Amino acid sequence: MWRRFTWYDVRIIAHYSGALVLFMAAVLGLPLLTSLVMGEWDASFRYLLGILVSLAVGFGLRLLHVAPGKLTQVQAIAVTGLAWFILALVGSIPLALSHHFNTYLDALFDTLSAWTTTGASLAFDIDHMAYADHMWRFLMEFIGGQGVVVIALSVGIMGRTSSTSLYDSEGRSEHVLPGIMQTTRFIVRMAIGIVAIGAFILALVCFALGMSPHDAFFNGLWLAMASFDTGGLTPMSPGLVYYHSFLLEMIVVVLMLMGTINFALHSEIWHGRLEQFFKDIEVRASFVWVSVAVL
Repeated sequence: MWRRFTWYDVRIIAHYSGALVLFMAAVLGLPLLTSLVMGEWDASFRYLLGILVSLAVGFGLRLLHVAPGKLTQVQAIAVTGLAWFILALVGSIPLALSHHFNTYLDALFDTLSAWTTTGASLAFDIDHMAYADHMWRFLMEFIGGQGVVVIALSVGIMGRTSSTSLYDSEGRSEHVLPGIMQTTRFIVRMAIGIVAIGAFILALVCFALGMSPHDAFFNGLWLAMASFDTGGLTPMSPGLVYYHSFLLEMIVVVLMLMGTINFALHSEIWHGRLEQFFKDIEVRASFVWVSVAVL
C-alpha cells in the first residue's frame, strides 16, 4: 500500500536531507583545496560556487523544520532515497561548468553514477580534466560506496535519536560494535585505512612508472578509492590499460576483492580471528564464482 506523506513528514524529511547537503558542502572543500594547491583558478571558482549553493540549499531545507523529533523508518527511507538525487542535483554544478560535459544533464548523469558507484560516464577528454574535478568525482564514488548516510552518521551531523532508522534505511545489516555511531565510525575508519594503504602502494608504483610525484600521488589515491568501492571510474580515458603495469592491475584487483567483504568480517580479521574469513559463506561463494570466471 502506498504510504501517504503529510506536510509534517515532508518537513522532517527536508530537515534531514538538508543536513546531508550541508555535509556535502563541507566535502566540496577538498576539491576546492586541491584546485588552490594546483593553481586551477577556474576550478576554484566553480567549487566555491558549489559550496555556496550547497549551503543555501542545505540551510533552506533545514529551516523547514528547525527542531524535528526522531525519524520513523518510513521517513528515514525517504531521506536516504532522496539524498542521492538531491546531492547529485547540487553536486553536479561544478562539473557542469567544467567544459567536459555537453549539458548539465550529462554532468548530472556522471554525478549520479559516481554517488551510486556505477562507473558509467558521459565526460569527454578526461585526460585533461582538472585535478579538482577528478578529486570530486572519486570522492563522490568513495562516499557513495560506504553510504553517504553512514559517513554522515559517523561524524554526528544527523543526530543520535534517528541513527538506527537511518542506518537501517541504507540497507546495512552489519552491527560490528554495540552502538550505531561506533559501528559507522569503524566502517569509515576501516575504509579510509584500506584506501590509504592502497593509495600509498599504488602511488609508489605510479612513481616507478615515471609519473611526477604529484601525479603519482593523485593517481594512486583515485585508483585506490575507485578500486575499493568497485566504482569503475579511472582518471585516464583508456582505463587501467593506460598504466601498462601488471603489478598495478593486481593491486587494484586485491583492493576490489577487499571491497566485496562485509565490514563485520573486516572486524573479525582486524581482531585476528582469521578463521572466520575462511568459514564465511560470502567468501566461499566469491571464491567459487571468481574461479569459474577466471577459468
